[in-house]
Amino acid sequence: MDEQTGWLTIALIVAERMAAIAAAVHAIYRKRRNPTSAASWVLACVFLPVLGTFFYVTVGAERVERRVLRRRRRSEQRVQGIIARAQPLPSEAVDESALAVRAGLGPLGGNAFASGNALRILVDGDEAFPAMLAAIASAQRSIVLASYIFDSRRTEGDGKADRVSARVLDALIERAKAGVNVRVLYDAVGSLHTPRRFFAPLREAGGRVLEFFPRLKAWRLNFRDHRKLLLVDNTTGFVSTLNMSERHMKGGPCFGSHDWSLEIRGPATEQLRLAFEREWLFATDEDAEAEDVELAPPVGACAVQILEGGPFQHDPVFLTSLVSAIHHARDTITLVTPYFLPDATLRAAIRTATQRGVAVTIMVPTHCRHALVNLARMTDLRLLAAEYGVRVLFSDGPLLHLKLAIMDAEVVYLGSSNLDNRSLFLNFELDAVVASRNFAREALRILTPDIDAACELDGARPPFMTRWLERAAALFAPLL
Repeated sequence: MDEQTGWLTIALIVAERMAAIAAAVHAIYRKRRNPTSAASWVLACVFLPVLGTFFYVTVGAERVERRVLRRRRRSEQRVQGIIARAQPLPSEAVDESALAVRAGLGPLGGNAFASGNALRILVDGDEAFPAMLAAIASAQRSIVLASYIFDSRRTEGDGKADRVSARVLDALIERAKAGVNVRVLYDAVGSLHTPRRFFAPLREAGGRVLEFFPRLKAWRLNFRDHRKLLLVDNTTGFVSTLNMSERHMKGGPCFGSHDWSLEIRGPATEQLRLAFEREWLFATDEDAEAEDVELAPPVGACAVQILEGGPFQHDPVFLTSLVSAIHHARDTITLVTPYFLPDATLRAAIRTATQRGVAVTIMVPTHCRHALVNLARMTDLRLLAAEYGVRVLFSDGPLLHLKLAIMDAEVVYLGSSNLDNRSLFLNFELDAVVASRNFAREALRILTPDIDAACELDGARPPFMTRWLERAAALFAPLL
């Protein structure tokens, strides 16, 4: 190696180290909400040359343009009018023993609980997609749809075109041609394999389609629109754990994901509308639509609160609300999630609940789609089962993709948020909280077959190498 090459090599090493130090300093400063995540990124930047810094810049850094935050704050003012018009909690949820009241969930969520809603749980795509297509077909004024994944082809099975996405797209095109205002948001990372030309017919029909934070800007890759939302005519809404993909069809050729959707009719749909408008604001330079929309009339007895998660929050709304509900639960807690990598706050809340005598059940898939996550989650799950008496269940078969929490058979959380750092602190998420004993009992009834079919965590001590791999993987949990 000649002298010039040697100096060039030294210069590159010095530049890489300086970049690593700069990234580490940025992580310490920007991730003050989550010191564990900051420490993990510092270690990655310092001890993984090039790769650590690269991954921090592309998927770790938190950058939200100030102008977008200012515009969002202006839109927040409109929420106050919605809170003022919201109906009080129904009679079954206003007594002092009700969990929603004890935990003070109303103020924690940003939105008030809106009562008078009719709700329906739809299991898998076989129930959800026909209901969604029927709602789209009935649209007279507006349709808004947000989906993390909008498949243009099957991701499993025979590789042919995804029939669910094609049917949804055709239904949207038909309504757009009829003069209905159609807007669609899909995530750039989640829909990586879907080309923009897939949506060309909808654009030609007059619909508007936007890719959320396009892949061209590497520092935006960390912000993912993980929401699953459909709202028709501001009267019928869907909050879901499933994407626009045939993989959610139990009766289809590539079933690989077990999900629920929640159909909402009633006053809470206004909260869904505002959630989409603010989401649209992040994806465009447009202000949220300013027209004054009348609240949908009461059609049921359930109280619903919509939680919006995202990197714009100083305190993560979903985590704050869920932890408060766990702390105030008296009898039972059931948590269902495909990705169980809790932060310290949630982990402590679960432990405290068990010490108060609350029966806690955690159900996860036997195998999720990421091998590192499979290992990383086991340290917490084994500890909670062995030392705190948590019932840990593993669901075989298609990926258990539910994001569900049921407390004391009174309060239900259902939506897009996983129990990991990405969902709790970074992703744009959307969840519904339902304060209704009748609805909670119905949710437990539908969930019972999944619980009965699951296998409980074996209490046997795993081999040393397995334990070592699990604990090593757990070090990376804040980054996953």
